[in-house]
Amino acid sequence: RCSGSGRRLGGCPRLTASRLPARGRVLALDVGDRRIGVAVCDPFRLIATPLTVIHRAGLERDREAVRLCALQQEAVAVVVGLPLLPSGDRGEQAVKVETFVADVVSQLGLPVVTWDESYTTLEAERLRRERPGRSSGRRSRIGIDAEAAAVILEEWLRAEDESRAARSSPSAQDEAT
Repeated sequence: RCSGSGRRLGGCPRLTASRLPARGRVLALDVGDRRIGVAVCDPFRLIATPLTVIHRAGLERDREAVRLCALQQEAVAVVVGLPLLPSGDRGEQAVKVETFVADVVSQLGLPVVTWDESYTTLEAERLRRERPGRSSGRRSRIGIDAEAAAVILEEWLRAEDESRAARSSPSAQDEAT
């Protein structure tokens, strides 16, 4: 089943160098009621790529499908999009995703972080429209979930890169001494 401007939430764990190898693939999930979009980055964490879409089929099958993706991609961590309301509060769908994280993703034995996924599907749709040669219809709609997962991962990668740069800047080093 598994082929081929950061907005971190205040209460969510931060994946830092102390908790995560400096290199390695990170898996991203865009969890919906019917599908789970999956994306992965390269081992150097430079490029996020849409990977696949898992069609939801019950807790055990979803867990196994996510586990296989993580295993096949040799993931060292998982980023899960959390759909917050425009107010920043958690709504019904965010609670469902948090339950999914607790029941499925946390069982992988990998570091997990949730990331505000507000507007990532809209961004994925905009990017898709800008690419020449893309078809529309049901098949492309299914793929949008994986593309939204890639947007989530790109945002997280960008924020982690900015955080790493800030920690290694001369002023950050001066403050540490």
